[in-house]
Amino acid sequence: MKTILCYVRWGGILCISSLLLYCDTKPPLSSQGLDQNTITTSEDIVTDEVWKANQRRVVTRQITISNAILKIESGVRIHFQRNAGIVVGDSAGLIAVGKDQAIVFSSDTTNKGEWTHIHFEPGSLADSCRLINCVFEYGGGDANQPAIIVCDNSSPLIQGCIIRKSGTNGVLLRGDCRGIEFFNNSISQCSGAPVVTYATNVHFIGRNSYADNTENQIKIMNNAISHNDSWQEQPIPYFLTSGLEVRQAGLTILPGAQLNFAESTALTVSDNGSVKADATAAPITFSGSSGKDWLGIQFYSSANHTDSKMIRCTIENRGQGDIAANITLKNSAPLIQDCTIRGSAGYGIYAEGDVSVANVINNQFSQNNSGAISIPARQISHLKLQRFGGDETNFIEVRGGNLDGYIETSTRLVNYRVPYKIISHIKISAATLTIDPGSLIQMTPKSGFEILAGGGFYADGSSSIITITGEIARHGYWDYILFSANANPVHCVLKYCQIRYGGGDGNLPGMIYCDNVSPIITNCFIEYSQSYGIFLKGSARINDINTNSFYQNLFGDYISAP
Repeated sequence: MKTILCYVRWGGILCISSLLLYCDTKPPLSSQGLDQNTITTSEDIVTDEVWKANQRRVVTRQITISNAILKIESGVRIHFQRNAGIVVGDSAGLIAVGKDQAIVFSSDTTNKGEWTHIHFEPGSLADSCRLINCVFEYGGGDANQPAIIVCDNSSPLIQGCIIRKSGTNGVLLRGDCRGIEFFNNSISQCSGAPVVTYATNVHFIGRNSYADNTENQIKIMNNAISHNDSWQEQPIPYFLTSGLEVRQAGLTILPGAQLNFAESTALTVSDNGSVKADATAAPITFSGSSGKDWLGIQFYSSANHTDSKMIRCTIENRGQGDIAANITLKNSAPLIQDCTIRGSAGYGIYAEGDVSVANVINNQFSQNNSGAISIPARQISHLKLQRFGGDETNFIEVRGGNLDGYIETSTRLVNYRVPYKIISHIKISAATLTIDPGSLIQMTPKSGFEILAGGGFYADGSSSIITITGEIARHGYWDYILFSANANPVHCVLKYCQIRYGGGDGNLPGMIYCDNVSPIITNCFIEYSQSYGIFLKGSARINDINTNSFYQNLFGDYISAP
């Protein structure tokens, strides 16, 4: 089969008319019965040398090329004895271009790992290191340099080669191999991964074919990205053994790529780093390697969130941890739009800070065990429309407390047709929180609403009843709705609400506690309080209290007390 191989390197163009005569079924070389064309090599190479076309070479040990260039012509078959190999050392090169016929690097047995490797050391000459239309098989026998081709801070050209049956990995790119040209190769039947590399080199890995390797994935060892790089689609996943850290650089994940993360690793973006992943043209997936065991994607406040975009991606299977979430936003607001966010052992998205969910738009959430989204109360105004499945994990958690719980700008709790789950106390000051009709608010233990100075709490369920209830149906499961003495009574309204299972704070004995302020409370169902349904302190009055319905409030339905 005649093919034309072309490559460009350092401004030069070389086209090679190639007739590949090597056959998969041809047995490996045998050291028995070698003919007159066989030459044995056991010495290091220190001057330029050419291995002529159609010769057979027997390499008896590991030889080193130093301050010289070895050229291997078409059709040469190199037979490596056990533990033999070639090291391309300082100021050295290896040019093996199978113009008319493949060059074969093999063994006299069919044992994987019989010989070691072709090893390009840091001082090798990139311009003079080219492997084109070659076959490498039965090598990879050095556990310290575990691959049949090893590039150690070096950047050879490897094109159109067959790399197979390694005793370890196919190709190892260790250290800084940026500038390597590695494409149109076939890597198969290796006992490890077809490619093992540092993250910084992934940008330079072109399209290759991979089949029947024990670990059929591109295995990424070192996790640092410090250049503006892009990772292209490969026919197999990227496997990040140490996670990925993007700092002072921009990483673009191209459509079709799949990133699998090892246990207890994460994708972190910080220090002006950014990540772009637009899966509009083809899927992009971020996942754990073996279920719910990775730490998700984490955008820190120092990240360049303006340039960070995740569109139509799938982010799934985050595992346990202090804050378990498929995506964690640490006061960072990247664009996360039209993504599928699912299968987390924790949250789908966990947001911290003030504006982290401002650009979270129209994502699909399902099967996130701790909830779809968790946000501080002060971020309620930034929450956008999402898409939620019908499973019981689809709720929005709103965190109160001294750190997250203050609402100081008037906002709405929009009815997205999934429950809100309230954690701790939400405190509303100099602002009004408006609850949409039809909203379902589930209260957790020791949670409540406190309407403070100038604050308002406006819940009008006239068109569709509003429910504020305990997450579990038990008297006193949550604390109260507190209208403080300085609240704004004009904006303190409960109409057509069902309020249940509160009254759990013994110091303020009312599920609705009015401290010298008179809110409007009409046509509500006030039920199952551990204490009073309504406690009116001091001058507090409810003009239309008899329009409300009371049931099983353990201390009584309502009381006025000085």
